[in-house]
Amino acid sequence: MKTKRNLTTVILSGLIAVFIAGCAGEAPDVPVNPPVQPPTQPPTQPPTQPTVAPPRLTIVGPPTATVAAGQQVQLRVQYTNNNLPQAGQAITFRFVGNSDQLSLQSYTVPTDGQGIAATVLMAGPQAATGGPYTIEAAVSGVAPVQWQAMVEAVRQPPAKTLSGTLVVESSFQLTGNFTGSSFASLLNAIKDMGDDPQDPGKYIVEKLTAKVKSDNAILHGALWVVKSALADEVNKALGTSPNSMRQKILDLSQQITMMLRNFRTRSRIESLAPQPANAAMTVDHTLDSIIWLHGSWAKTYNLQQLGIVPPKATGVEVTPLNGSGVSIEQHTLDLPMGQLLKLGINGMLIPKLQPGATNFQQFLAANVNCQMVGNSIAQLAGLGSGSTWATYCDLAVAAAAKVVDDKLDDIDSAGAKLDISGQGTLVDTNSDGTYEAIQNGLWSGSFTINSATAVISGTQSQFSSIAH
Repeated sequence: MKTKRNLTTVILSGLIAVFIAGCAGEAPDVPVNPPVQPPTQPPTQPPTQPTVAPPRLTIVGPPTATVAAGQQVQLRVQYTNNNLPQAGQAITFRFVGNSDQLSLQSYTVPTDGQGIAATVLMAGPQAATGGPYTIEAAVSGVAPVQWQAMVEAVRQPPAKTLSGTLVVESSFQLTGNFTGSSFASLLNAIKDMGDDPQDPGKYIVEKLTAKVKSDNAILHGALWVVKSALADEVNKALGTSPNSMRQKILDLSQQITMMLRNFRTRSRIESLAPQPANAAMTVDHTLDSIIWLHGSWAKTYNLQQLGIVPPKATGVEVTPLNGSGVSIEQHTLDLPMGQLLKLGINGMLIPKLQPGATNFQQFLAANVNCQMVGNSIAQLAGLGSGSTWATYCDLAVAAAAKVVDDKLDDIDSAGAKLDISGQGTLVDTNSDGTYEAIQNGLWSGSFTINSATAVISGTQSQFSSIAH
């Protein structure tokens, strides 16, 4: 019974405690922190072992090659181990199968510091088109590599062309003599005025006597009586000594000879339409100017400006030689040499001998005082006035000069010609495929007056283009 009461007491005490707690109000919730998770660690991997690349042979460049007869091409390989170039490895090159006219410059080549080994594939000059040919490069322990090679026809560069006008300056040196020609007659006529000890007085008196004889028989008779003394009288009337005058005349003859033996020309070589320069071409050759030389003095005469028709040779064949060399076939230029010589004599030689004189008559007149000669004849003959005889002296001087002019005209009547052929080198000055110049030219041939022929040869008869 007591035990039951004690249990009841305990239960009641618990209920009371619960009640009291409820009456006192609810206590606030206290937050609870979630459990802290440790950071996730990546899974631990085992250490990576480095990959070692095997030795390798690689073609540097394309695996094909093309070569023409007489040409060559380089073949290159690189040897690596672990992707690093290897120096000093012996690479063997060889043909696999037939090689025909092909060969290799080297068959075993060590690699350089970049692992490169190279050889040269060469085609013989007679190699025929064809292929493919196989060339192999190999080294021990490595798979070989191969090229496929073809032989192709030789590629010819496009032919250059000749077109337009080449202005050419030429030098001519003549050897030989002109005996029997109208040119020799010209020289002899001039020498006649100064080859006698009594010249030029004696020569002038002869011309004067001929004029008087044709005009007046009475005066001619009087003149004939005193003729032997007249040469000295004329020589006394010279502006210089007789010896000096004779020397001037003989010098003139010599200078004319030298002028003809060494002269220059300016001409045009014209291709009327563009022509391939690797085959025979046709050109026209026109001589535009004569350049006369006297010592260090050169004087150019343009023929067209002087009313002289320029000599021209048409249809002249030009044949290609090795490289850009050409041969110009023999052709003829007909020269009005009498007119051309007269230009040089009157425009260059006479003024040098006698300043102010521009022809042979003025040269003689400047040296023969005809008024003094006339007075001397009047006194010796005792007939006719000084002015009358002075007039005949002037006519005699003109007659002497006419002899020279007539001889020059005879040269043109007889005909003079250049027969020349040449060789030179065409030049493409601006690399545009067209030849604009010809250089290092050399003429050969002949120069003819009447039947007298002088030879054109030697290294002095040259020609080359000039700017225009």
